[in-house]
Formats: sequence, structure tokens, C-alpha cells
Amino acid sequence: MSARAGRGLIAAAVALAIGCGGVVYAANNSVQGAKKEDAGFDGDAPTAILVEASSGSVLFEKNADELRAPSSMMKLMTAEVVFDAIKKGDIKLPDEYRISENAISLI
Repeated sequence: MSARAGRGLIAAAVALAIGCGGVVYAANNSVQGAKKEDAGFDGDAPTAILVEASSGSVLFEKNADELRAPSSMMKLMTAEVVFDAIKKGDIKLPDEYRISENAISLI
């Protein structure tokens, strides 16, 4: 290979590296600069929040601060807490508790 052809090949490789590097840099910045609401996900639910488990960072939110009535998820979480307390021996299944009318009205 002649010296001229070698320089041409090196110039082409450098141009390719610079061109690809710019594309990778732009793609990385567009992902990092994206807003949580612009994540490209839109489900049927009126509200949603997606949290990364290990860091606790919010990946997606949709009307996350909107006040809403408790849903079935609240009932499931209550059942989870009760069953966990039974498993630990903190309470027993036949135990009875009084619940106020106000507390019942919130369910």
C-alpha cells in the first residue's frame, strides 16, 4: 500500500470515528435530558409512577401528585402488612380490633 493510500485510509477512519462519536454523544444527551413525562410511555391508567428499585429514582410519572381515592392496591398492601405481622407473631388470626366509623369511611 502506498503512503498516499495509507493516509487516505487513516483520514477516512478518523472521519468515521468523529461522525459516529457525534451520533453517540447526541443520542446519550437526548436520553439523559428527557423529562419524566416525555418518556414515550402512556398507559390507560389516569395516574402512574415507576420507580427504580435500587436507587429510588423516578423513571416515569403521570399525574403522580393528583389526589385520588384509595384503590384495591391499598387493600392489598394492608393485607400484606397484616399477614407479615401474623407471620412474625406480633398478632394472631383470631385477634379482634375496634375500628372507628371515620377509619371505615376512608376505605
